[in-house]
Amino acid sequence: MAHSLDRMGLYLLHRQKSQQSQFTRYDRSLLEQANWDIVYPTPDVPEVHFEHMHKQMNYEIQRFSFQSPMKFGNEINDRVQGNVYFHSSQSPIHVIVVHGWRMDQWEKINRLFLKPFNKSGFHMWQMMLPFHFDRAYSSYSGEYMISANIERSIFSVRQAVMEIRSLIRWIKQNKGGSVILVGVSLGGLMTNLVATVEEYADAVISIMYANSLSYAVWHTPIGKYIKQDLQNNGVTYDMLKEYWEILEPISQKPKIDRNRILFIAGRYDQYVHFEDALALQQAWNISNFISYRCGHAGIIFHRKKIANDVLSFIHRTLSLSPRSV
Repeated sequence: MAHSLDRMGLYLLHRQKSQQSQFTRYDRSLLEQANWDIVYPTPDVPEVHFEHMHKQMNYEIQRFSFQSPMKFGNEINDRVQGNVYFHSSQSPIHVIVVHGWRMDQWEKINRLFLKPFNKSGFHMWQMMLPFHFDRAYSSYSGEYMISANIERSIFSVRQAVMEIRSLIRWIKQNKGGSVILVGVSLGGLMTNLVATVEEYADAVISIMYANSLSYAVWHTPIGKYIKQDLQNNGVTYDMLKEYWEILEPISQKPKIDRNRILFIAGRYDQYVHFEDALALQQAWNISNFISYRCGHAGIIFHRKKIANDVLSFIHRTLSLSPRSV
C-alpha cells in the first residue's frame, strides 16, 4: 500500500517536467578548497518587512519579506518571502516550517501543523525556498532549485541555508524566545544543513528527509528526469556525488546538541529511501529517531501522528533554556 501511494504521487509529480535540458557544465574548483563555513557563511540580521493579510483562529497572518543575503541575480528569486502566523498568546515559541521540493501551496503544511500549533500557542513561520512559490519564474515551482544545472542547484541550497539562518537571527534579535526548525522532505535536508552551521536554533525536526541529493537523484524515482538529463550530458553518479558532496549534512557534525534533533522517516519511502535517512541518523548518533511503517505519503496519511510526535518533542526540548543572539 505504501509503495502504491508513493507511485501515484510520483506519477502526478512527473506530469510536470522540464521541457528543455537544464544541464550546464560545472567547474568544481569554484568551491573545491572552500571549508564548510565558507560554503555556508554566517549572514547578517536582515531588515524584514511585514504586510497584514488576514486573521484565522488565534492567528494574525502576515506576509514577510527580506532581501536574500546571497544574490542569484534575479529580482524575483532574490526576495525572500513567506507567511507568518502570529499567535494572540504572545508565545515565546517560534516555529519555522521549511517546505518540500516543488511545493506550490501551503495546504499540506497547514493540514499538518496549523491547528496543533494554534492549540499550543506557537507562532508559525512559512518561508518559501529559492525558486519556489512566488520566487519561481520557471514553468513550475521548484524547477530551478534542484536540476541538472549542477552549479545552480548548489547555489540554491546554499542560498536557502543562509536565508533560514537570517530568519532565525532576526527572530532571536527582535522577538526573543525559542526558535524551532521543522523541515519536511527537501525542507528536512535544508534544516539538517542549517544544524551543521547554526548554533542559535533551539531544536531541529526533520520529517521524511534526505541526506544525499545525489543519491536521491540517481537512485530514487523522484530524480529520474534529472538523472536522464545528466546522463545525456556525460555525467556519472560518481561525478555528481563528488560535485554535490558539499550539499550533504553527513559531511559534518551538527553544531546544536544532538538531543535537540528529531528525525522522522518512512520505512517504505520511495521519494527518500529509508537507508539514506538512516545513514545520517547513524552518523550523527541521533537518539530521537522515529520510523513509520509508511512511504512518503505518510506526510498526508499520518499527519496526526506526525503532529503529535513533533509537539511532544518540542515540549520536551523546551525544558532546555533557549539562547539569544
